[in-house]
Amino acid sequence: MGRIFILVLSMIFLGLSSALSQPDTLVKVRQAKKLPKSVRQMITRLGDEEQTASNGIDEIEVGGLIIDETISKMGHDFYDMFYSQWIAPDVDFNYTIYIKEKPVPGMGSIVSVSVNDDELVSQRIQPRAELIEAVAEYAHRRLQSYLLNYEDIQKQLSGQDLSGSGIY
Repeated sequence: MGRIFILVLSMIFLGLSSALSQPDTLVKVRQAKKLPKSVRQMITRLGDEEQTASNGIDEIEVGGLIIDETISKMGHDFYDMFYSQWIAPDVDFNYTIYIKEKPVPGMGSIVSVSVNDDELVSQRIQPRAELIEAVAEYAHRRLQSYLLNYEDIQKQLSGQDLSGSGIY
């Protein structure tokens, strides 16, 4: 009996959840006389929670992620060495760092580090720890420099000297 009640209640909430985002529907549901008082109170609380959550959703952003897209042991070692050195700079914008790997048969792998869609480092690595560590240090320095100077770089790219008039 309890399971059926929970199932019916969840179906009511699933059906009303999309409608609750509209203020007119929420007022109508709160004033409905056919629903039990406890159900109307739960719907009211659910609507208030959704409205509170939707007000703050524009302000919540996740930045500074480092995504590991490596596939071999060498790539994972590079990621581990890079991540152990990584200290996120204090910047005012969100970014995502991608570490990707392309295996090259007989030559090791090519590891690339990019921020959002800008590739900063693309280097061949071999299965020697000191070489992997050297490339990880280089990528770390290059990435730190890029992130700290990002706003200046964007200003330079959108400056007058690089924007055309459309006339040839």
